Amino acid sequence: MHLQIEAILSELGPLTADDLLEEMSDRGIKVDSARVLLRTIRANRHMFERDELGYIEVIAVDSRKPPAARPATEQLKTGVSSTLHRTDPAQRRAKRVASNTPANTKRARLATAAYDSDAPWALLEVELRNELKGRRLVSEIGLDARLKGRISEVWPAIAPITATAEDIAWSAPACLAVLLVTHGIYEYQGGSYWSGFEVKGIDHTFGKAFEAAIGRLDLENFDQIIIDEPAQRYVSRILAHGGIPKSALKNFFLLLSEALGRGHTTADSVLTYWRTHRSTFTNVSKPVRRFMLYGGAVSHDYLARCIDLIQLWARTDGNLRVSPADAGLPAYLIAEFRRLTETGVLRRVDLTPKRGRNVALPRLVCGTADRQAPVIELPELDRSFEGAMWFVTEEGGTRRFPVSHYSDQFVDIGPSRNWQVELRRGSDVICDARFEGFDHVPALFFDMSGEQIPPGMGIEAGNILVLRQRRRILKGVVGDDMTTLDSAFYFDGTSAWSGFVCEEVRVKDVNALAFVDDTDKITRTLSVRTVVKPTLEGSRIDGVREGTGAPVVSGQVHLHLPDSDIPWSISVEVDGLRHTVTEPNAQQPGFGGILPEDRAAFVRVTVRGPLGADLRESFLWVPTFSVKIPDRLLLPDDGGVKVPVSSKSVAWHSESAKGADAVSIGAGSDTAVIRFETHNGPRDVHIKVARLRWAVTGSVTNPLGANVHSVTTDDLEAPEGLGLVVASGGRPVSYRICLSCDNEILQHTDVQQSAQGRASIRFDLVRFRDTLVDRGRRCDLFLHVGPSALPVLVARLVPTAEVEDLTIAVDSAGSTLTCDFLSRRAVSDRMLRLWAMHRPWEPPRSIPIDDDAQQPFTLQTSPPLRLGSYLAEIAVDDGWTEPTRPSDQSPSCAIVTVGSEQDLRTNLALLSAHDPWAVLEQTLAFRIAPRFADRTDSLEVAQTAIEEWTRLRAVNARDDRLPLLIDVLTASREVLAIELAEAIESGAFRSNDLLHLAVELIGRGLSGPNEPAMARLWAAEPALGLALHDGSDTESLHQLLREHTGWAPADGIGEIAPGDQVNQAWLARDPQQIAQIQSFLQQDLIPRPLTQDGVTQATLEWLSNRSRGPHDLALRHMQTWEGRLHVSSSLDGFIQDHLRAQNAARGAQQVAGFGRSILCAALHLATQSPNQISAALSLHEAAEFAPSLVRRDLLLALIFLRFTPGDVVAPVHSSRKRP
Repeated sequence: MHLQIEAILSELGPLTADDLLEEMSDRGIKVDSARVLLRTIRANRHMFERDELGYIEVIAVDSRKPPAARPATEQLKTGVSSTLHRTDPAQRRAKRVASNTPANTKRARLATAAYDSDAPWALLEVELRNELKGRRLVSEIGLDARLKGRISEVWPAIAPITATAEDIAWSAPACLAVLLVTHGIYEYQGGSYWSGFEVKGIDHTFGKAFEAAIGRLDLENFDQIIIDEPAQRYVSRILAHGGIPKSALKNFFLLLSEALGRGHTTADSVLTYWRTHRSTFTNVSKPVRRFMLYGGAVSHDYLARCIDLIQLWARTDGNLRVSPADAGLPAYLIAEFRRLTETGVLRRVDLTPKRGRNVALPRLVCGTADRQAPVIELPELDRSFEGAMWFVTEEGGTRRFPVSHYSDQFVDIGPSRNWQVELRRGSDVICDARFEGFDHVPALFFDMSGEQIPPGMGIEAGNILVLRQRRRILKGVVGDDMTTLDSAFYFDGTSAWSGFVCEEVRVKDVNALAFVDDTDKITRTLSVRTVVKPTLEGSRIDGVREGTGAPVVSGQVHLHLPDSDIPWSISVEVDGLRHTVTEPNAQQPGFGGILPEDRAAFVRVTVRGPLGADLRESFLWVPTFSVKIPDRLLLPDDGGVKVPVSSKSVAWHSESAKGADAVSIGAGSDTAVIRFETHNGPRDVHIKVARLRWAVTGSVTNPLGANVHSVTTDDLEAPEGLGLVVASGGRPVSYRICLSCDNEILQHTDVQQSAQGRASIRFDLVRFRDTLVDRGRRCDLFLHVGPSALPVLVARLVPTAEVEDLTIAVDSAGSTLTCDFLSRRAVSDRMLRLWAMHRPWEPPRSIPIDDDAQQPFTLQTSPPLRLGSYLAEIAVDDGWTEPTRPSDQSPSCAIVTVGSEQDLRTNLALLSAHDPWAVLEQTLAFRIAPRFADRTDSLEVAQTAIEEWTRLRAVNARDDRLPLLIDVLTASREVLAIELAEAIESGAFRSNDLLHLAVELIGRGLSGPNEPAMARLWAAEPALGLALHDGSDTESLHQLLREHTGWAPADGIGEIAPGDQVNQAWLARDPQQIAQIQSFLQQDLIPRPLTQDGVTQATLEWLSNRSRGPHDLALRHMQTWEGRLHVSSSLDGFIQDHLRAQNAARGAQQVAGFGRSILCAALHLATQSPNQISAALSLHEAAEFAPSLVRRDLLLALIFLRFTPGDVVAPVHSSRKRP
């Protein structure tokens, strides 16, 4: 095998063990594992060496030593290759270059050879060096066939027979770099790069020379590509310097058109969409993906220029006339784009955003004046968005929020792989914003204004906010050493962010940032870039913004252009009219006079220079405009506040005023809106003031607002602890909390002071519980604001009606009720609520109870109660909160029945013939299988059936009405995905409900067509998404699998990691230690189910949870179910591999094989075997303490059923029924 390895490395150059293993597999060379491969290399260490990055390369024959002569210290390391390394690649390169000092006469002579000669090759070399000076990419100078031909002509003089690749990197680095990059652009078709060169002598040894050449030319080294995604070390850098290879342009533009069609119209938005949906790169070559996702600011600007090109084409009605210099893009890319549009491959409809562009976009912010922990900021929108809703999706599900027309909203979030925010009205998606989370980097980065820095952009030198796990220390990398960074504590995370810390970090004089653990082992590295970019300067008005979020500028606007070897290309677009501006004029106020002096205008400024240093900014220009925002903090009821507004040259108007010198802000609002007319239509300007806002926080954090909250005694006893968060918009204000009843102050806190410019402060509310219980009636919680202690009602505290032994009798007419109960203490404002048990869609009937009523007492109802059963509840009425249905088992509840069972049966039988709601009531009351007249009837009640299924399951997971409700859902399979998505968005499902629902629906063999709502099901529960996806849309199915499980059919069925057997050592571990490892995986990696990390996390979860009760949950589960759910040993090899991996390891106790029993149950369920009922019960039980394992095995069983050839699963049972 070592000879085959030598041949591959000689052809391709250095490879990681993983890439080498993949290449050998492609060539039909069978190797069992990376460990076997490394063992072979170690045994032949006289032929191979492995560097600190994990790359394996061939030792030159004349440098080889006999195996015995090599000291032990030079033995190769074993284990899986990794790109997480202590030494930064740029520093290693610099070190190698520094070692070749002028004292080495050969290197000194080679370095100056081009300047000491008049030979054609030397003149060309000097010319290319001058063109490359100040640029970041080799391809920026415009690489074409003519230039390639010039280099080919002089190459024999550059590369005489005696010269090595390393010598050429010193004598002609520019010619070498241009030659290799040009070959990558025009000749590379995938596969081997080192073939097809027109000049002789080019082989893999030139890869290392290219790295040295770009170091000498001070070009981009693309270290982050190697750090973020293991790849061929040298070829990846060569291809990245070419941007997009010509052969990949068609698929690249199709990929970009898909993102544009979704409404992502900026490079930031497109890159975030791609990085959070890796499956979109299915048909795009790997070099393009690596360049786009990991190329940092260089690839960001490259992509932005491509989007500029498309938008220019759209504005000119397809008559695209632009030079490569004007576009800042290579000529071959522009020519190919023109060809694709002319031949109809790219159509205008595909390149036109299908969603609104003039919408203020949400932001992910941290450490702001309102909240410290990360929040999604939902901007206020005008009345044209009436009825629209925000949908915020993270790992835990989807929440929705009505659009506010008065103020921005802040939505608390928790750690997640990514966050998605959609603005929707009905089925129309108006905008879609996405934010990267903890998928690859164990931290979030924010600029000093609090806005997130996208991880794909790389980290710029300067001051930043870093939110990281406390045990992941951030250090700087300088050369071979790590250094401590200057930092200042900002805040400690709480609630969902417990265990995180935020600090202000000064990133200076380092080449990279490294995250290290307690042992100083590096777990992640990020490169640091120092780029001097142009800046837009001018009189920006604080607290004022244009409707889309752009700043408002009133004067002295100009550009500051840093010195550059590359001329700056400056374009200023004023109300859609484009102006080309010279550098001197750009640095003058008003860009040399092109901005109007007598009207408002929307301005877009684009400055192009070296890739990675571009500037794109928009602003609303309003000359002589000024606003005087009040310094004081507004209280919720403060209305009619006047904000002075003036402009000597531009008129403005608003709904409340026209031509006046001030605008009014109404009560409850923190924004005034005025409007300016531009040549492209009106533009709204939002003026923000500081207004007091608050929220009650605990197990659930409410959005900041001015709502009066309802808090019960039970809420105050919750283990999470209840608190009141108060925000003042960054104003320094003093506060005190007071509890009062009947104008008497019962209890108060000490005065607390909020800091200038800092976030909210929090008060503990648990301290008020005892006072509330003793009082026995509703109390008001006031916030006293400022030195004058102005009272603001923020919450009402309501004691719980502690009732026992409730009995209620009702007469046959349903109009008179006699009540009796025991109460431990006197409570005021009690009320009897009657909830129809089999009509869950109806609100309760509420009857007040007199405080002086002597038990037993009689209550009258009018109109009389309908026939049926009711859940009667004694509760305390707080006067304004909408009541929620209590648990059937609550001690303050009792069952009341009106009429006889026979009367109800007869009545429902008559109604069910024409009333679908009567059919559902009949199902719930008497467990009768539903029989709907038509599908429309089933659709009408499907949403209610979902809600009732979740409620009944929470009370009794084995309620015999649950399968009947599943029958209702089965009858509406065509729109089930839409109904379920709406239920997810409304928060109807509790923890793991969707996993239990997946078990039920897989057992029914239920599936349906792909719907837009299907993506929501996949995000919330991948097993349910796969169960309901009928596979008719193959492309979407494969993309969803990739995105949400970490695997797609293109990878091959054998690529799903089977995991390792559980041994006795794991069984003996302390559960707390296992839980710590599990927490690390969840917060640092957030693993997908079918990845190696996914199977590890699933195993750790059940190992940690099995001891939660008095018995070993996993062992008891196996003893109950394992004997009933065997599978045949003649199954397909793929599933046998996974079954073997879930067996107990040799010497381990029986419970170590728990994973096998779950996979067997999933196979029985998915194949609808005769044992599927037992399988479903087994999986429901296991999902309570091992949900990740159940989810993974359901996915495996469904994939096994769908993506393995033939009838391979028949041995599970005698007669398989396929859906």
